[in-house]
Amino acid sequence: MSWCKKNIQERWDKRYTPCINDEHDDGVLVLKTRFNHVWNWFSAIELGKTVTEYWQQWYECAAEGNYSNDPSRPYPPYRDEEPHDLTDVAADLFARVKPSNDVPDVREDVFVPDLGKIGILGCRWIVSRKRTTNLFDLANAWKKAVFQKLDEEL
Repeated sequence: MSWCKKNIQERWDKRYTPCINDEHDDGVLVLKTRFNHVWNWFSAIELGKTVTEYWQQWYECAAEGNYSNDPSRPYPPYRDEEPHDLTDVAADLFARVKPSNDVPDVREDVFVPDLGKIGILGCRWIVSRKRTTNLFDLANAWKKAVFQKLDEEL
């Protein structure tokens, strides 16, 4: 029995449990991809830095209600009607942000999932490259099917 089959249920049950790693490890966000030579010139660390710095700046602006529509660095206000998949976030992991001054009928603060409290802002980003199927893999699969068919006939 393979390792994956032995541990699949345990891994599924522990998928939301925070793991306690070394003190220097703040967490890792893995970008899962297929193997491609383009990833040799791609820096996941720089992408993570760019994205998380923008998110951090957005939270700082949103806390004060200073939203911007500047095309070079927009900080749009949070809207509840926009779809997102962060529906099962615990209540203590939300941040309070001020509504936009452009919408006069909304004056109460809005609660948004806080990516800093969730742990996404402080984690490292890495690329996981899944090896693609090649001709050698197909030849081995064909050979295995032929031998299995021969065994069944004998």
